[in-house]
Amino acid sequence: PAPPPKPRRLTAQMILERCVSAKQRASMSEDHVADALLAVKRLRLSDMRIGSLDGLELCNGATHLYLQHNLISEIDGLEFFGKLEFLSLSDNKISAISGVRHLKTLQYLDLSFNQLINAETSELPLQLLGLDLSMNPCTKQVGHRAKLIAALPELVRLDDVQVMKWERGPDYTEEEAPDEVGASEEAEVAADSDEIRATATAASGAQGSEHASTVEENDSAASLDPASLYDSAMKL
Repeated sequence: PAPPPKPRRLTAQMILERCVSAKQRASMSEDHVADALLAVKRLRLSDMRIGSLDGLELCNGATHLYLQHNLISEIDGLEFFGKLEFLSLSDNKISAISGVRHLKTLQYLDLSFNQLINAETSELPLQLLGLDLSMNPCTKQVGHRAKLIAALPELVRLDDVQVMKWERGPDYTEEEAPDEVGASEEAEVAADSDEIRATATAASGAQGSEHASTVEENDSAASLDPASLYDSAMKL
């Protein structure tokens, strides 16, 4: 069998090649390179065999980071990403949630298709609107969904499933979840869904890189408010 791919260290050149045309790069001075990296808002670094987030600080002005389908094993190096709203680390080698609690502007976090055994709620930003941990071992634990919903008061979608109002009830347990949602509940869910315009239904059924490319293909180049940001992250 072929040996596993070796992780690559992220460099400024790798980032530039993804963000700037060859013609533009040829005429750039060192100062222009630094300015160009700092100006990047939506950074797409999927499918690059990146082994860590070292070097990403060159683009700490980014609002969207697409890092799916790499070889990243730990979330670190995001200390100065004070504007980050969208983070996709799907299909990597991550075994623990860390390094994101301080991200006060983060609204969508995708850690699906990793190796998470436990979903540590204390490591997650409280303001998250969307969280995807699907296809991780932690999702098989009893109480997984109830624990996360209780810990994240703003969450509207978890593991690609809409968070229902009754799931936030004081006596809710997953074992007691109703089989069907009543008409009034459906109306409230529809109103919530309208407000954030999040209608994705297929992300958790995708596989590996297919899941990664789906997230990337549906991102809008427009500047987004929090509501449309969430839609951009989730809508297929």
